[in-house]
Amino acid sequence: MPGRRPGGVLCKLLFNAALIAAALAITVAIPPGNGPVAVFAAPWSVGAAEIVAQAGGKLVRPGRSPWIIVAVSDDDGFVGRLYRAGAILVTDPRYAIGCDVERGQSR
Repeated sequence: MPGRRPGGVLCKLLFNAALIAAALAITVAIPPGNGPVAVFAAPWSVGAAEIVAQAGGKLVRPGRSPWIIVAVSDDDGFVGRLYRAGAILVTDPRYAIGCDVERGQSR
């Protein structure tokens, strides 16, 4: 057809596939309501342990760097408090850093 680029349809398909994959990844990474969460801090900010302390959480175990930590709180709104305290990402630790939190072992 005149006026159509040969790769236009393929580009649209790839773009839509990328959007779907991103949506699925975000959905899987959303932390559970109550339970441990992986807290990521920016390297230029205070460490993740300080963010957890400011949000009123408890350390479950350290991550692979001072900017990653697994934490828990029984209080509602913990994830929101973590973001307000400076976390750049709060997610389910099983998907974030490959931890088996229930047994406290790496996979």
